[in-house]
Amino acid sequence: MTAATVSGAQNNGLMHGLFLALAVTLQIQITLSIGGGEIRVSLADLLLVPAFAIAALLVWGRANDMSWRVPALWLWIAALTAILFASLVHGWGVLEFWSGWALYNKFVGWFVLIAYLMLGAVAAADPAWRDGFLRAFFMTGWLSAGLSLACIAFSPLIGRYIDGFLIESGRIIGLLANPNAFGYLLGILFALQAPFLKSRRMFSARIHVIGASIALAGLIVTGSRGAWLGLIVAIPALALLRVIEFRRYAAIMPLALALVGSTVLVYALLAQWGLNSYAYRPFFAFGLWQYDPALLPPGASSAFNPFVPNTGPGRTLYQRLDLAIAALDQWRAHPAFGTGLGVFLEAQRSGALVVVKFNGDVVPQVIHSTPLWLLTETGLLGLVVFGGFFFVVMSALWIRNPISPPDLLRAGVFGAMTVFAGLSLSIEAMYQRHLWFLLGLALAIPALQKPRKSV
Repeated sequence: MTAATVSGAQNNGLMHGLFLALAVTLQIQITLSIGGGEIRVSLADLLLVPAFAIAALLVWGRANDMSWRVPALWLWIAALTAILFASLVHGWGVLEFWSGWALYNKFVGWFVLIAYLMLGAVAAADPAWRDGFLRAFFMTGWLSAGLSLACIAFSPLIGRYIDGFLIESGRIIGLLANPNAFGYLLGILFALQAPFLKSRRMFSARIHVIGASIALAGLIVTGSRGAWLGLIVAIPALALLRVIEFRRYAAIMPLALALVGSTVLVYALLAQWGLNSYAYRPFFAFGLWQYDPALLPPGASSAFNPFVPNTGPGRTLYQRLDLAIAALDQWRAHPAFGTGLGVFLEAQRSGALVVVKFNGDVVPQVIHSTPLWLLTETGLLGLVVFGGFFFVVMSALWIRNPISPPDLLRAGVFGAMTVFAGLSLSIEAMYQRHLWFLLGLALAIPALQKPRKSV
């Protein structure tokens, strides 16, 4: 074995380790103190600088020799960056100070998303890196969902000791510290694996069915109405790609088994609550749980019925509607270019805008909808350009009857994007890092996959 071969094997191992680490850390969120405030970021963000250094030193030339499925991708990225920068400056002009939320969460956070897009493209350069990342991504999500479901089953006994880790107030949160973010992840996991569930290329059929069952059961128990909506949008979209074929018994069987398995898991949890002296009388219809709130585990009432008033700030449907109305009122005053990044949140912090109160105190809230946030703070211009970008991305991912691994991945990420589209109507979901890594993975065309020109 030559020195070059040994070096190549070591580099390959290092890249494998990097993408395995990203697959795990993308599903963990931590809270940092920046600029006098707190910001929640992915643990993977701490790996970005070393990840780029490794990629630049070892494989950048190989990964750089590729094209993108989206025409003029970097022109789109430049236009979106310009809109966010103009909106940031506009917000500074209105507020007469830099909003930390706008500067760090939204503007700097945008460059973090671009970094994940590029790292996903690097992973696409080698099928082994791509498949290794996907397997670790699936297994990490299934494991965190399984552990969270186990914890919620015994929450009447151990909930007080682990609240905030895996579970929170009767809802599962995994390692993302938020039930909506975790529901989003589980919806993406299910949609992403649907093409592989049909082809059985990533795992055996049994493992796929078990994983899908855990993801679906977990998604239900997150209590995230946005994630439920995202999945409702994703299933017919995947059927259009013929990833889910309802007319073929053999094709629909894995999905049917996953649905049965998830149902059994959810009702097993309800039975476990009953065994721990908590009676529970649910039935699921049109996204609403019907029950006697007095008989539920503490904090679980708001998780399963959006129409039950909650003492927690910003958690009821009515408060979300109040936020939406207030955001639209601000947009009407500045329809073309919006109010500027951070103005909606900072107006609440200053007392100029009162939307949500808790115990008599104003509770500042962000806009819980990606399209509405873009419309309010970047105006019609920002909404149209961002909407155009996501439409072009979805068009590039569209593929019917996928067979090869890259095409299966494209179809899976198309499903993940439909989860994002549905969920973002009720949650601001654009800044979740894992979606952008998956986009880079699916949209990049490595040099080896490019069609050769005829001589």
